[in-house]
Amino acid sequence: MSAAKANTFVPNDSAVLDAVEYSCGGGAPLYMNAITIIEEGKTHIKSDIKSIEDFYNTEGNYIHTEIRHSYANKSKMLMTEEGNSLKEELQEPSTILISPDHANNFKLKNMTQEEQTQVKEHVLAYVEMVKKIDLRRGNE
Repeated sequence: MSAAKANTFVPNDSAVLDAVEYSCGGGAPLYMNAITIIEEGKTHIKSDIKSIEDFYNTEGNYIHTEIRHSYANKSKMLMTEEGNSLKEELQEPSTILISPDHANNFKLKNMTQEEQTQVKEHVLAYVEMVKKIDLRRGNE
């Protein structure tokens, strides 16, 4: 997968809010809203990635959506790693502020503060939904 438009690494626990188009294998588009936090210190690396990913085929027909939450913590001193990943698949497009109609013209730097807040709240709401689904499955 190659990034068409993205900026996904900011050190020092700063969040990057993305509304981007990626190109998957064969040129099929992937539309994504994401919150990415990567923190690197002298003794550790932490990452927390929350995303909504709409997948399309090369003809531009919608396939499915994946809601993901992945986090990891790696200790440089103890040489240990811990983390977890949740994923849920939906059958309706769920990204906001980016669509097949205007994806090629969209750039992250054009997002207003209001749009950034909108993306953050949207992604967090979907990730919270996935966590609740995962908890229900664990209690069955």
